[in-house]
Amino acid sequence: MNNPKPKPSSSAIISKSRRTTGLMIEQENSHTLRVQHDPNKILALVGFVLMMGLTAILAYFQTPSAFYIALFLLVSIYELTVLRSICCVLDKQTGQFHYFRSGVFGSRYDSQDVSGSIPDIHQLEMKRRVKYGGDKCQLILLLDRNERLPLSDSNLGFGECQEFAEKIRDFLGSEIPIKVID
Repeated sequence: MNNPKPKPSSSAIISKSRRTTGLMIEQENSHTLRVQHDPNKILALVGFVLMMGLTAILAYFQTPSAFYIALFLLVSIYELTVLRSICCVLDKQTGQFHYFRSGVFGSRYDSQDVSGSIPDIHQLEMKRRVKYGGDKCQLILLLDRNERLPLSDSNLGFGECQEFAEKIRDFLGSEIPIKVID
């Protein structure tokens, strides 16, 4: 099977709720399903640049609020490092899957490359977090050896996550359970 590393995408995927999401599930043919997540880094980069400028101005005038903005900058840097592209190809014809998650800032550092057998897939997990403004979910593939492979970031709406999980389960077969965990 060829290496399904994420291809750069030029357009965002729009979900049924009309929100922009970076998760796409595409059935390439009757036996191959591609799950791909390309995070939207533009907003994080714009926020980072704006906060850098504001921090510099406030620090120049020695304003006490510069500390809080510097703290926000550190959080922004952290957020930029956790935004990763993910690609998982499931091939029923060969009975294999291939998973690839890019490293920090798209590098090889802390990247993950896993291949395995489709029967090793134990369940799909919807990891739910209650946040201000509604529940947010992350879609995770759980393997028999208790290895968790995230298929998305943790900012999917519950309905979107459930829709994506159902598509994957429909492809793999109804014997793969979907479990919601808090």
